[in-house]
Amino acid sequence: MTLWNVGIAALIQPYLLAMSLGIHFATLWKGIIDKQVTLKKAILLFLFYIPLIGVCWFIAGNFNIPLSSNSAGGYEVYSANLNVFWNSGGFAQIFPGFPWATSGQSEGYSYLGAGTIILVTLMSFYYLFAKQVKIYVQPIWIVIALMTIYALSNVVTFNEYIVIKYFGFPKFITDVFRGSGRFIWGLHYFLVFVAIKLVHDSKLPIVVKHFLFVSAFALQVYDLKDFFYADHYKIASYTPKINEEVWADLTKGAERLVMYPPYQWGYGSEFDFFDFANVAVENKLDITTGYLARNHRKARNEYRHVLDSLLEKGTDLGEEQNSIFVSNEQYAYRLDKLYKNNLVKAFKFDTYILAVPIVLKDNIAYLERHPEQFYPITIEREGMAEFLEKHENHIVFFTIRDEGTHQLCEEAKTYLRNAGAKVDSLVFKDAYVGVFLKGEVVFDEYSKNFQLEKSWEAGTVLENGVYSFQNQ
Repeated sequence: MTLWNVGIAALIQPYLLAMSLGIHFATLWKGIIDKQVTLKKAILLFLFYIPLIGVCWFIAGNFNIPLSSNSAGGYEVYSANLNVFWNSGGFAQIFPGFPWATSGQSEGYSYLGAGTIILVTLMSFYYLFAKQVKIYVQPIWIVIALMTIYALSNVVTFNEYIVIKYFGFPKFITDVFRGSGRFIWGLHYFLVFVAIKLVHDSKLPIVVKHFLFVSAFALQVYDLKDFFYADHYKIASYTPKINEEVWADLTKGAERLVMYPPYQWGYGSEFDFFDFANVAVENKLDITTGYLARNHRKARNEYRHVLDSLLEKGTDLGEEQNSIFVSNEQYAYRLDKLYKNNLVKAFKFDTYILAVPIVLKDNIAYLERHPEQFYPITIEREGMAEFLEKHENHIVFFTIRDEGTHQLCEEAKTYLRNAGAKVDSLVFKDAYVGVFLKGEVVFDEYSKNFQLEKSWEAGTVLENGVYSFQNQ
């Protein structure tokens, strides 16, 4: 490995850099064992990469956000599955797709291809029965083994099932490299190179070796043929979830699109933040949503706190004088004080709720000229906490799908906490189901798996006289 390898890996992504440094460490270790390099020289060579990585990261802008913002939850979710090498995900001709245990295990996608799978299998049996090879543990094996263990995470899964759980790696590592499944790529390429070397070093006749290589290559090309054609990536054209031309017109002259709650991915439909981001770019607007692998968490949280305080007081718009607020029926209640204090006018457009500051007269005039599209509405306050309080005399089934640690507002968390729910035990991507009656939890359960299913037999008593009324 050369300086160029490390520099390029540092500029591409930290995961690739970590894997590259692991392989380089194994190479130096092997050099020490073979007496091709001294321990002192190996240490100096390895330490020399620190300033090189620092320079590359500075060029890439990795120091623009605090180190504390470079961590994120999701370890155990974005892991590799034990079926990773033959799970094509449905994209191959020969091997089918198999289920994953979590929604994030696509991060560890590492399908070997039919040609490689068969070549590895044949040569493994050949050497097993021919007994032509002596196995010596090499440093690279240890490094690849550690990568693989980390890739599988401390919750090892096969298909949709959990095989084993154990204590895992330190949190300061898992929070940085949360997409642990990517580290399976080390074993992936190791198997490819080993298969080729086993054929090359075998005592098979040269004609047989050529036949194996050509056959495996042909099978690989056929199995993965869809990946070689551009049309494979054009299965369906992208259709915007919003009318971008209309949104461009109604936001003209504003300075910012305040999507509320900020930093969500869906407001009226899943992943519609793509389209709103495009509108913001075209109109040169700031916007409070989007996706970044790593972001300035402190600055983001500070802005959200300021925004929530502004909405809670509702006495002035502060820095949002020229901002258009976009929300939906679930969260529009947070805009009620701005509306009641005549600071904004409210409209419904499709599934979205718009709150436009009075000072943006041209925007309001545009909306009022098209009442068939933009329906004037009043905003009344009823959030999750208010809803639960309102229905305290009813049985309320409460569920969280995909991600609730950030989606739940503080008022709802406080209500659930006071009701005895395990809301503080939830971590990133946990599924949750709860049953509430008279302001108290009578049943709740959460799971680290992607899905949580719960059923009761008819007549089962949960607590406080609550019965399930059917099998479901």
